[in-house]
Amino acid sequence: KLSVSHGWNSNDVYVAKAGGDPTSPDFKPLAVGENNHFYVTEFNGFFYIMTDHEAPKYKIMRVSCDTPDLSNKSKWEEFIPEQESTLDDFRIIGGKAVLGYQVKACSRLELMDLVSGDRQEIPLPTLGTVTAITGEEDQPEMHYSFESYAVPDSIYRLNIQTGSQEKVDGLKVDVDLSGITTEQVTYNSKD
Repeated sequence: KLSVSHGWNSNDVYVAKAGGDPTSPDFKPLAVGENNHFYVTEFNGFFYIMTDHEAPKYKIMRVSCDTPDLSNKSKWEEFIPEQESTLDDFRIIGGKAVLGYQVKACSRLELMDLVSGDRQEIPLPTLGTVTAITGEEDQPEMHYSFESYAVPDSIYRLNIQTGSQEKVDGLKVDVDLSGITTEQVTYNSKD
């Protein structure tokens, strides 16, 4: 795939089949000339497209890689609709979708089965921010970086199949943080 950015406002995406002539790939337009963002992942014969097209908080669309005119959005199906929270990360790890949302300035991670659509929340250490997610589409091991007021930047390993996770690395600080708790409180504004 080839993504052409137009500043912070939008990007165009072109795709080519793997295995073709690497010196002159046959790129086909997937999303071109629109004032939106398109982030594309290919998995098991489908393109999964994270986009803000008609969804300011982002959604996931899906289209078969064999669709003749990939840029025809009437051929795309809404796979994960726009939610109340902003979707800011989508990855396929261990054959499942990993969804990263921003909820009231904090991160929430979810795992979703690509066939059944069943979802489960990935428990995070406390309220805070996931700053990176890595993993392979065919391997069950995922790593994510997490930080908060009570947890210095740390890396966690999660097994997608079993749900077990552990801290594997992080900043070392000479302060006992065990007595610090993080709580989120909401108040109504006068305006």
